[in-house]
Amino acid sequence: MTTTVDPYADWYHQPLDGDDILAGGSLIFLTLIFVPLYLLVVAVFVSAEKYALLNGVAILTKSRIFYIDYTWFACCFHLPLIAWSRLLAIFAPHSFRLQTRRTST
Repeated sequence: MTTTVDPYADWYHQPLDGDDILAGGSLIFLTLIFVPLYLLVVAVFVSAEKYALLNGVAILTKSRIFYIDYTWFACCFHLPLIAWSRLLAIFAPHSFRLQTRRTST
């Protein structure tokens, strides 16, 4: 059995410097921003999944209990609209920021 020596073993015993504080602080800051955003995206997709479930049940049972056209339209139109607005925010942030409420919908 071979033992490996950790080349960074001394780093754990050195005091923190500016690079360590910047790296650790940046990771914590970005985590506090992006984990809630990720949870928001997950919540949106879970709500969209409910529509897909209702459509699947309506198709398999051939029942008109569920208003399939509305749920299909809501699911299929909403997700590309979100994707398009994200793409616009990345490629044209100035015009995205200045657009009026009327043109954003």
